[in-house]
Amino acid sequence: LYGAKYKDHVFPNGLTVSKGPYNAHAGRRWSVRNYIQLAPEPVWLPEDKRKMWAYYGIFPNGVITVNPESVQFYQEFPISTNKTVLRGAAYRRRNEDRQLRLARYLALRIDRETSREDIQLTIWSNEAMKSAAFEGFHLSDLEFGVRNHHDQLRRLLPVMNETIAPAESKITELNSELRTTPSHLPAITR
Repeated sequence: LYGAKYKDHVFPNGLTVSKGPYNAHAGRRWSVRNYIQLAPEPVWLPEDKRKMWAYYGIFPNGVITVNPESVQFYQEFPISTNKTVLRGAAYRRRNEDRQLRLARYLALRIDRETSREDIQLTIWSNEAMKSAAFEGFHLSDLEFGVRNHHDQLRRLLPVMNETIAPAESKITELNSELRTTPSHLPAITR
């Protein structure tokens, strides 16, 4: 959906913004292709926002999504190492016509597809860590916001920097100890 103008922006105190205009040409996926074709021109928005999707990340677990058809929020709550609860809601324009409703439906479909891809990536990442060949994660420069989020978590929970997982009964104690050692605290990426 997004072109080369999609960017991550990082601000102090845990706010990130990922935004970009969507491509004018048809996408490879059915939902994207039809969204680009069928979404009405949102004349109620400033011209530079009419084809813009933006995600506002609020550390540690909140996101507000803004696109021409709707505003959404969602939060993720880890329950265990392999289970997370996701909650959220979507808000639409009061007097939505059929074309706008269809565009909103397609936008939600695109988000659901992306969410499934993110879940699969998480599964593969967790499987990769169990491999003897695993040498750590390597994020592309396009994943600047993800890197910043991880850096913030490592500052709060320096035990995450340990290469060998401590016994669960020792995590709190070790984390407290590491928080008093400045060399264990990564710099926040700006």
